[in-house]
Amino acid sequence: MALGLHNNTTTSVQTSFCPSELSPEIWLHLHNANQLTVNEDNSISEWKNNGSAEDYTQISAARKPTAINNSLESALYQRAVSFDGCDYLQSVTETRIGANGYVAIVHMCDDWGAGNQAFLGDVDSNNSFIRTSNDTTFYFKAYDGSGYSQKGLGINSPAALVDATFYAFIFNYNSVGNIDCYINGVLQTSSPTHGADFYWAIQEIGAKNGVTQTLTGDIKSVVAGNIYLDSDQVVKLNNYLQRYIG
Repeated sequence: MALGLHNNTTTSVQTSFCPSELSPEIWLHLHNANQLTVNEDNSISEWKNNGSAEDYTQISAARKPTAINNSLESALYQRAVSFDGCDYLQSVTETRIGANGYVAIVHMCDDWGAGNQAFLGDVDSNNSFIRTSNDTTFYFKAYDGSGYSQKGLGINSPAALVDATFYAFIFNYNSVGNIDCYINGVLQTSSPTHGADFYWAIQEIGAKNGVTQTLTGDIKSVVAGNIYLDSDQVVKLNNYLQRYIG
């Protein structure tokens, strides 16, 4: 698939900021070529996690995503991990992100309107995921150990996501379970609520529940942790993510 377009953003970049300041449990990035274990056919066996949780791997040749421009000669915004609708990466154990937590990701879909596409999820159940439904709607599903909560979020700025275009998404989950969604730093009007006892179980990237609702598109970075971001931290994290968009 083609590498997505990068957005013309006016957000300034604060190069002194590092996501390690946000105590991430997941921090997947492409700052240097050795973050990925890449095979001769450009398929990816591992994406190293710089957070406190485990790395993300794939041993099945048929399920390995592809490295795009994985070299220091390529600008950061040109690098990506590409999923073809059959690929995913997974960790050995799940990472739970709950109330007073955040998830941020830079990614694109070849076709945002192509149906349900999960970019983060649980590897062996349908109880936890973050996915798009179309070019205007996200769905979140969280678990509390006995039941689940599924909520939709309709975006308003932009009015719709553009195919093959990268966006920086930040989902900020507060102490009572409200989820604020930022797209390229813009807070969306809708703010769904899971409740304070629910959590996202993240163990898979590019799909959920094995090879279900798989992503056809590219991912450039994932950052997630169990703190609630204040407004200044949201700005800093978005500015960091914009480095991947150009």
